[in-house]
Amino acid sequence: MSGLLEKKRQIRQEILASVRKLDPERRYDFDLKIQNAFLNSDFFRSSKHLALYFPLPEEVSTSVIFERCILLGKKIAFPKVCLDSGKLDFYWVGSLKDLSKTRWGVKEPKASSAKLSTPHELDLIVVPGLAFDEKKYRLGRGKGFYDRTLEHFTGYKVSLAYSIQIVSEVPREAWDINVDSIISENECIS
Repeated sequence: MSGLLEKKRQIRQEILASVRKLDPERRYDFDLKIQNAFLNSDFFRSSKHLALYFPLPEEVSTSVIFERCILLGKKIAFPKVCLDSGKLDFYWVGSLKDLSKTRWGVKEPKASSAKLSTPHELDLIVVPGLAFDEKKYRLGRGKGFYDRTLEHFTGYKVSLAYSIQIVSEVPREAWDINVDSIISENECIS
C-alpha cells in the first residue's frame, strides 16, 4: 500500500473512532448547531434546488435541513451511486419514505423517484466526508464518487462536520475536489 493510501486509511480510522466516542447527547446538540448554521447561511437562503445526503452513522444529520426545505418549498435531491459511470445520479425526493437502504447500508432514492438530467440543475450540494482541512479538502470513504460527480459542478458545495473531523491537512490527489465551505459546531470555514 502506498504511503498516501496508508495515511488516508489511518486518518479514516482515527476520525471514525473519534466520532463514535462522542457522547450521543453532545453529538445531537452539535448536529442541531451545525444544521442551524447551515440554515442561516446566505448560500442556503439563495438556493432553490439542493442535494442532501442521508447520513451514515458517523456523519452529521441532515434531517432538520430536509424538514426546513420541505416547509420552504425548496426542491431536494438525494444521490444514488451509478456503478457504470462511477458517479452519482441525483433524484428528486419529497419525503424520506422515497429512500430505501441499499446492500451497503446507504439510503438512496427508490427507482420510482424522478431523476435529474444533470447535477447542474442543482445550485447547492451538501457533500459528506470523514475528514476535512482548512483548505476545504475532504477525505471521503475512498471510492471517489463525489469527486467524479463534482468535477464540472458549478454550484455551491458545502460540507457539514464535527470539529474533531477537521485535521491540519487531508492527503489529496490531483482529482480531489474541495468544497466551498465547511460548517462545524464551532466555525464556518469559507
